[in-house]
Amino acid sequence: MLMTVCHMAACTFFVSCGHDGHKRSSYVNDSIYTLDNIRTIIMTDPAKALAMLDTAESKKLIARHDMYGMKSVI
Repeated sequence: MLMTVCHMAACTFFVSCGHDGHKRSSYVNDSIYTLDNIRTIIMTDPAKALAMLDTAESKKLIARHDMYGMKSVI
């Protein structure tokens, strides 16, 4: 239980950090590879969330610090 609370706190901290200033593609707005979509499945389907983060990373759709923060929770 304590581990879950710590993971949730870490996720909240890393996700709430500001943007890193990199310009993102306009494709992100209608993409399934957004932090909000990944965040909704991170606890229920961590393997899928990790795969989505890897895809988002390869397409440069999510800032590195956001991606690393989400991966630290998984």
